[in-house]
Amino acid sequence: ENTVSEFSNRKIPLLLSTKQKSNKENGTTPSVKINNYNPNVIMSTSLEKNLDKLFFHKMQQEKLNQNKAENELQKNYSNKVGDIFRKLEENFEEDSINIAVSHLFVSGGDPSDSERQIQLGGSLVVDKHDLPQKAQYTALGHLHKPQKASERLNVYYSGSPLQYSVKERIYAKGANIVEIHANETPVVEQVYFNNYKPIEVFKCDGIEEALKVCEENKDRDIWSYFEIKTDEVISQENIKKMKEYLKDIIEIKPIITSHYEEENIDLKEKSMAQLFNDFYKFKEKCEPRGELMDLFLNIVSEEGEENETN
Repeated sequence: ENTVSEFSNRKIPLLLSTKQKSNKENGTTPSVKINNYNPNVIMSTSLEKNLDKLFFHKMQQEKLNQNKAENELQKNYSNKVGDIFRKLEENFEEDSINIAVSHLFVSGGDPSDSERQIQLGGSLVVDKHDLPQKAQYTALGHLHKPQKASERLNVYYSGSPLQYSVKERIYAKGANIVEIHANETPVVEQVYFNNYKPIEVFKCDGIEEALKVCEENKDRDIWSYFEIKTDEVISQENIKKMKEYLKDIIEIKPIITSHYEEENIDLKEKSMAQLFNDFYKFKEKCEPRGELMDLFLNIVSEEGEENETN
């Protein structure tokens, strides 16, 4: 399959052979040709999918206590990943370009809140000494925030190309352009992407301000999150109005400002309407809306009529 990757005005032809050594447990060593070079690329892209089942099954069989099991699993998993990389590194040659690619969580990595969880209590974290030691450059996937995973080795997460959550809006998205020659330290250049659709968080004092914000931003192409201070539940009618003004609202979070204290209630001293009102305030921290109260009273009235006829 021929693939052309273009950053700025530079084109890098990349040819991956369909013939490659592959093993579900021990990774892949594809045959690669780049600009008449034949670099060695070792790949282990789904380690956590294959190894976690193996080690969890082993822990269950041995019936170790939880803390001991997690410590044992962590050590065994990282060591197994290291063994796979050390075996694959036997394909490296001193007079060639040597690259590693994998999908895993390196110890000390800085996650956001949108990655798929593969840590499982820390048990699927890979220690840095179990990463490829002979690779000139190691490209990792999993963490969405761009970062260097080792000071001693050239191990990088380039990060996700798009923002996947509110927390990810605070850092730029991009990729690494890496220039590598045999027996030389690679030159790593970060390039940044234009954010075609930013994430915005709006904090509003009341539903009227939220509606105004929606109308003011109706022509913007954004993902939006709302935090709205209110002393009552936001009605479906107002939510519908907000979404008519502004497309792609991801979340509308009411911040209830009313405070009610818990108290003992004598059920015989209060009407059904008062009891419902007190219960609603206790659960929702705000007064029930008029139409909701009317609906409840109608239901109570209908139930009373049925009991009389029976």
